[in-house]
Amino acid sequence: MVLRIILFKVVPELTDDDVSGLLSLIGAARRTVRGLQRVDIGRLVEDAAGYRIEGGEPVEVSGSCRYDYAVVFEFASREDLDRYLESPIQELMRKRLAEVIVSAVACNYEV
Repeated sequence: MVLRIILFKVVPELTDDDVSGLLSLIGAARRTVRGLQRVDIGRLVEDAAGYRIEGGEPVEVSGSCRYDYAVVFEFASREDLDRYLESPIQELMRKRLAEVIVSAVACNYEV
């Protein structure tokens, strides 16, 4: 199994309708990409502490270092992830995200 985890921060002027449309587009990947077993989308829990490690010590993260949303894609295999990365829905999501994000990070993990 392979997980693709994307964290992103959206522009402040994004409307609720814009966010809903973006999240619907991300959720549509589940129906269109073979081997994509699950998609989870979550919003930042504002009042929960976030941190990073610097010099072996936790440092609280706030403001511009925090991401508004997390998306976790679960693929059956690395080949399925590769298929997704070449898919039209992924290209559409990448273009749409580029219009509305301030920052993002995406990582892939075999589990």
